Parts: sequence; C-alpha cells; structure tokens
Amino acid sequence: MTKAAATDQAFLAPASHPYLEIRTTLSSGLPYADHFHSDFSVGLILDGTTLFHCSGQKYIARKGDIVLIESGVAHSCNPIEGGPRSYHMIYLEADWCLDLLGALTINRPSLSADCSGQVDCAPEKKYSGGQVLVNNGERVVRDPSLFETLKLMVETIRAAGSVPEVEARLTFSELLGRYCHLEAGAGTAGWLAEGARKMFDRDPEHPLKVEEAARRLGLRREYFTRAFRRSTGLSPGSYHHCSRIMAARRLLRRGVSIVEAALASGYADQSHFHRMFVKYVSATPRQYLLNRSHSGKK
Repeated sequence: MTKAAATDQAFLAPASHPYLEIRTTLSSGLPYADHFHSDFSVGLILDGTTLFHCSGQKYIARKGDIVLIESGVAHSCNPIEGGPRSYHMIYLEADWCLDLLGALTINRPSLSADCSGQVDCAPEKKYSGGQVLVNNGERVVRDPSLFETLKLMVETIRAAGSVPEVEARLTFSELLGRYCHLEAGAGTAGWLAEGARKMFDRDPEHPLKVEEAARRLGLRREYFTRAFRRSTGLSPGSYHHCSRIMAARRLLRRGVSIVEAALASGYADQSHFHRMFVKYVSATPRQYLLNRSHSGKK
C-alpha cells in the first residue's frame, strides 16, 4: 500500500482533442491485471523499466522507449522486481487512427487551407471494417526524436490544455505511418470471439452470463471459454468486466456520478464496482472522476 499511496496519477481528456485521453503515472510500482483498451495505446516510458505481456510475448520497455498496443489486444504491464517506473499513456480512438492512417496510406495527408491548416480534417473516406496494426509485432520502439516530440506535446497539453491541431495530427501521422499499417476486415479475433464480444458489449447494464453466451453460439461452456481465451488472451469473464469498466470510464468522463456509472455498467454492488475499477484501471473511481474534472469535458 505504501507504493500505491506514493504513486502520482493523473487523467486528462482535453476537449480540444476529443479523440485522445492522456494518463500520466509517476513513480509507480503498481502491477496491472490483464486487460485491453478499445483505443490504440501509445506509451512513453519516462523513467524506470517495465515488463509487459502482449499476445503471448514478453516485452521490456525502458526509459526513452515508445510502446504501441493495438485496440482490443489483451496485455498487462508490470514493474520489474517492484521497481518504480514513470510513463505517459496516450489513448487514441481506434476509428480516428483508422481514418488518419487510411488517409495517409491512400492519399498522403496534406495541409489544407480549407480546414485552417489541419491535416485531412474532413476525409471523405471512412475506413470502417479494418484495424491499425503494429508492423511486425514490434510493440517497443526506440525513436529518440519522435519520443521527444510526443513527450513535449503531452506536456504542453497537460500545461496549456491543447496544442495546435495540425501539430497533433502531423505527429500522430508520423507515428502511425512509420510503425503501423492497415489491415482490412474485422481483425484476427475470429468469428467466435467477435460474436461473443458483440453480445457482451450490447447491454452492459444487464450482463450476459458466460453460459448463455456459449449457448447462443451453440457451444459447450468449456469449449467456448478455451476458444475465447485463445482468440483474445482473456477469459470471457475478464473480458466482460474490462469492457464494462471501459463503459464506466466513458460515463465518468462525461460527468456522470460514480453511482450512476456503476449501475449503467451493470454493477449494482458499489464495492464490487470499486474493486473491478481498481483492478483494471489501477485507480479508484473517485480518483479518476476528480482528474476528469480538469479535462474541460462535461
């Protein structure tokens, strides 16, 4: 508990850049449970060393490294021998990344006077049905110049609330264009996991039991559970809780109360909601809500 108390954490979702959220964690020895994000995650290791597991692989990220994790990919990030580490995490909306990289890949983005200097600020084509993947599974990259550019952008947003939109888009275009690519289709989760995920996500307020999900797919629970874990890296139960906590985070970000967010995401028991939130966010709902109040979002 001493390390948890000493950890400095802050969450920021700037109204000026609605497609991103920034989490800053300083001097943390906290471990994380296996989880996923619906966003594309970009980590900047500011100090220390962290070990993370992703898609069955182990990665070591050190000070100055950039960490890239695709939307929907299960992972866990842990300190090495309890040593503290500090980092910024940038969460980018998956669809926003898809459109940005799609425009970059197909048309090459350019500055347009029609949208006040923004990069492809209103692309006509929407690249639905695909996903942004990291090149060759290289989820830890060392690019000192880009690292410093991203770090400065984050620090400016934290201090001033925003950076020029053209600057943000050019920076993320460089990151995605250099280290990621587009893949058509629904991804690699497979029809079973995809079907189950849609059922789980349909109505967070009335959680679907694993037995019922398996029955609807015409499978035995044991087979369904094994296949789901192979496809997603998480058990159906862990996936469902993580998905519900992400829904609660989105509600808290909009200014909904903790009690209302818990109920809307299917947690009638507030203590259960609190435990699950800490497990998957490594912060309490109140800590998250208080930091949200500095985002400018209502």
